[in-house]
Amino acid sequence: MRDLIFVSLEPWNAIWRRNQFLCAQLANRFPEMRLLFVESPLFTIDSWKSRKRVPTFARRLRRIEGFSNIRAFTPVKVLPNPLPGGRNFNERMMLAQIMRASKLVGLRDPLLWLNPFDFGFVSGCLNDRGLVYDITDDWELAEPEGPGRERIKNLDREMCRMADLTVVCSRALFDSREEIARRVLLVPNGVDAAHYANLDARDRRPHGHFDAQGNFVRDENNGIATPTAPKIKVDHAKWPRPVFGYTGSLHPERIDLGLVKALSRAFPEGSVVLVGPDHFLPGELERELEGYSNIHAPGAVDYKDIPDVMAGFDVCIVPHQRSEFVESLNPIKLWEFLAAGKPIVSADVAGFRDFPHLVRLASDEAGFVEACREALQEVNACKGGDSAQPCLRAARQSEAVGHSWSGRTDELLRALEEANLIAPKKANVEAAS
Repeated sequence: MRDLIFVSLEPWNAIWRRNQFLCAQLANRFPEMRLLFVESPLFTIDSWKSRKRVPTFARRLRRIEGFSNIRAFTPVKVLPNPLPGGRNFNERMMLAQIMRASKLVGLRDPLLWLNPFDFGFVSGCLNDRGLVYDITDDWELAEPEGPGRERIKNLDREMCRMADLTVVCSRALFDSREEIARRVLLVPNGVDAAHYANLDARDRRPHGHFDAQGNFVRDENNGIATPTAPKIKVDHAKWPRPVFGYTGSLHPERIDLGLVKALSRAFPEGSVVLVGPDHFLPGELERELEGYSNIHAPGAVDYKDIPDVMAGFDVCIVPHQRSEFVESLNPIKLWEFLAAGKPIVSADVAGFRDFPHLVRLASDEAGFVEACREALQEVNACKGGDSAQPCLRAARQSEAVGHSWSGRTDELLRALEEANLIAPKKANVEAAS
């Protein structure tokens, strides 16, 4: 495998997304490969506003813990893009920084892998030999009609025509790019199913069951699971049951707060938990949820701690909006929720609707609430109690195993070979699994 420059939309941090999973797979399979992971740029004005010093170049080029062959680099941009000449200046400045980082890492004829639609300006300038464009969201559809949307569309289409291989994560993205891209490959997101195995062993909540209305009835013997609470910022034992939980980024164009509030009203003695980074405007989410004391948004949680958080869910929920933009997604949480085995209730959106036998789908607030009530009866069944609902835990977990990140990486490597972007070579598959 050749050296790789991977330009990401996000930083490499404890909240793992598609990019980290794929890079980790490649780094483990090809230990001789050097990988430069370029993070989202740091805007100096944001640092000045928060009265933080901009880190030096040396501090912005760092090793990634657990991977001897990955370096992460954070470029800096100085001017606001809308300023006359600002965007062009920023692009030249960021290109120079990435060139310097690439040289320091010692990359040789790297493959260039671009996630952002607006980073085509680096192609051909980094001694790169081949371009992969990886589309995870249709950002054009997230933008209101106008010049901004048209700009995104033009840049995206130009990238599709430039790239030797365009990789997409959803059927909607594949259908919309198939006639534009030179070569397009659909590779959905995946999961490390073992990471979510046996969540019951992490459950520290009182034992009990749910009645027909969905109220939690504590066992007479007052049994309580005994695992020691890990030292993380979210303690699932504090949430009153039933607990309806969501994990993932909280974006205003994705989350349907109407569904969340309806669920809160229907189960006032329970909890609705939204775990993930808040991408609403500052203070907007708090204002929206004011008066809903049983809705909790504790913020982002490290990937390694997500299983402990999910152990406290009775039902995994996906309160997503139904929109063109959401239809372009292939949420990682689909595969993670399946791997957890717990009941899943989702809005009728892309990805989740492909598994109607494993996911309860709803098209409105009343249907969403009723599906959650029904899902609680499945919880009873999975605990060995009386229930008209079958326990689908094993079926969900079995489905998740077939969608591993290892398998997704196999698909990518075959496509890279077919596009002559890498030479066929035996990888260390055992190290990546």
